[in-house]
Amino acid sequence: MSHEATDRYIESIFTRYQSELRTHLSALDDPAVEDVGRACRRLACMIETLTAFATGHAVGRVALAMRRIDATLAGPMADAIAAVHPPAMPRVLPPPRFFADDKRPILDTLGGLLHQRLALAARHARELVRAIASTLTRLGQAAALGRALLLLAEDPTAAFGFLDQLALGWTFYVAVVTDTADPELPDEPRWQRGRALWSTWSHRIRGTKAPSREFILRVA
Repeated sequence: MSHEATDRYIESIFTRYQSELRTHLSALDDPAVEDVGRACRRLACMIETLTAFATGHAVGRVALAMRRIDATLAGPMADAIAAVHPPAMPRVLPPPRFFADDKRPILDTLGGLLHQRLALAARHARELVRAIASTLTRLGQAAALGRALLLLAEDPTAAFGFLDQLALGWTFYVAVVTDTADPELPDEPRWQRGRALWSTWSHRIRGTKAPSREFILRVA
């Protein structure tokens, strides 16, 4: 199949990510910290975690849709994904200001950097979904994939998973930079996956290192 359907789907979901990012961050305030510069530097691991989740979520929705059609496609799709190596991070200029005012320097930094990283991540996600499409085309599933991609591209809930992780990530980040306990989350299916991800993230940020990309992609 042509790349038109895969590229349209990726453009759709990453556009929704960017829209949710601006809407959500606009309603927040910076945490009260003594060292703003240090707090901004600690955003890097949060941004990489959210970027990896966004990529995994976009690709995972396609794989899940096709597995529901034919469970035997799971193995070939996993092999196709594994064969695509993550691209090297290119050198980029500092992002433009995310907010016009100077009242929220931490959120301004988060918004600008995450907006930039999502734009770059869309390229990797596109290559992953194209790899799935090539494999499924060889297996005679091009028409089924085309229909699935059309539905996924039009799904208004496509970015809800990313929005949940953005909200959780910010809550855990604020706890880390203000040196307070991690937030308590309801024991509901919506939060269980994110709780595992961000609890691990918090423990490693406070003590050792951020969760690996492989861990984040498995969660997504």
